[in-house]
Amino acid sequence: MLLKLPATYLALGLSCFLVACGNNLTQTPTNGPDAVQSVGLQGMLAGGYMTPLCPQAAAGSAHCNSYALTSSGMRMFSSRLRAPSEARTRSSLLTLPSNGFGPSDFQTFYGLTGASATFGKGRTVAIVIAGDAPNLEADLSGYRQHYALPACTTANGCFHRLAGNGGTNYPAHGGWMSEAALDVDMVSAICPLCNITVLEAASDAFSDLATAVNTAAGLHVSAISNSYGISETGMAQYASAYNHPGIPITAAAGNGNFSSVQEVPAAFSTVTSVGGTFPNIHSAPREAVWIGTVGCSTIISKPAWQHDTGCSARTVADMGFLAADIAMYHDGSWSITYGTSTGAPAIAALYAMAASTANDASGLYANAAQFYNVAIGFDGAVTGGSCNAPADQSTGVVYSFSSVRKAMSTSYPLYLCTGQIGYNAGTGVGTPNGLCGFALNCGTSAPAATPTNAACPQTPALTTPAPAHIVENPNGGNVVNGCGTTS
Repeated sequence: MLLKLPATYLALGLSCFLVACGNNLTQTPTNGPDAVQSVGLQGMLAGGYMTPLCPQAAAGSAHCNSYALTSSGMRMFSSRLRAPSEARTRSSLLTLPSNGFGPSDFQTFYGLTGASATFGKGRTVAIVIAGDAPNLEADLSGYRQHYALPACTTANGCFHRLAGNGGTNYPAHGGWMSEAALDVDMVSAICPLCNITVLEAASDAFSDLATAVNTAAGLHVSAISNSYGISETGMAQYASAYNHPGIPITAAAGNGNFSSVQEVPAAFSTVTSVGGTFPNIHSAPREAVWIGTVGCSTIISKPAWQHDTGCSARTVADMGFLAADIAMYHDGSWSITYGTSTGAPAIAALYAMAASTANDASGLYANAAQFYNVAIGFDGAVTGGSCNAPADQSTGVVYSFSSVRKAMSTSYPLYLCTGQIGYNAGTGVGTPNGLCGFALNCGTSAPAATPTNAACPQTPALTTPAPAHIVENPNGGNVVNGCGTTS
């Protein structure tokens, strides 16, 4: 059931999603359980009901991939943010709390309750942001106290905040403080036992963000999360920064609909690209595809482990995670957030919990049966039996959009812009169903074997050794410290 929206609001958004699509939609807006999807993200922004968590990025700079309801949006959504009685009776579906979804919701919905309570101790998830977030530890503390999660502080060695070069000469405020808060909240929600290290890039220039990723990898963290993106055009030179064998790297796919040009780092083939879903709190199926920036890359070749036929190059995304109605605590208050930014840190946390050493998303495809399918929803317009062609934004890149699709095809297959059983571009192989799909040797128990520890490195710009890289022994016993001791 969708909200009854004001006429002025409908005029802003529905022209994008309904009028342009006409009556030939195969996947109609009523299949999307969230009013945001029917009205359109741009309509929400234009109507003042939603606002980006980060300032608008300048040309050539990256943007974060998250949004929050404004006060007027909260008022408009107030009836939806009280879960209907019928949802409470469906144990397999989410019940939406008044301040958005939190740790127990994610863990229950995705079958992670036991794993989240057991795995992750000593594993470290790195989060890359642009600019300084000086109050981030206080934000993290407020979130974790509210949900009764274990403390994660600088004092107890769980939380670290570093400049993008690894030192403590922090950059100026970059406007990504809310994004940073959302990211640490999501890691906390999925892996309460994980450590968190935040790398603050000098700016939102992609070169500075890439430097911070390289720094994170040099610290031998367990996984690296990137909740930002920039058009892939001209960005192939930075692919090596997102390629660190033994360290899973995740990135938000974006929030811009079926597109002719993808975002990086999500499109890089050594990155797990995370799309989004809407939760279906009223009826089955569980989730619907979120309005994500998905489709065929124009610069990245087809990975050997990706077998869809609608793109002859890399297809984005690899998997999905809830991207709507997410609780975020920042600067003493709560917000309801949206966007694929939530999935990047969540999936990074799952990789860390599974002790994965994946260098790409190939393991997810090999374990595709371990994920929930997302069979409904849409991130682009549909006419007849195929997706409408996306706007051509490919001028000046290696391929045109049409050249990276199946040779001589005259249509855009539905999986590129709608939910489908099996694989679809919006949510890849699906959404988490326990931890097994992230283990290198997927079986009845996880995580996989603990990776070999590297020697404790020197932190760039510091004279003292970096914090020990501590990994959990999945078979029990002592926790092994990467600097050669046990505890």
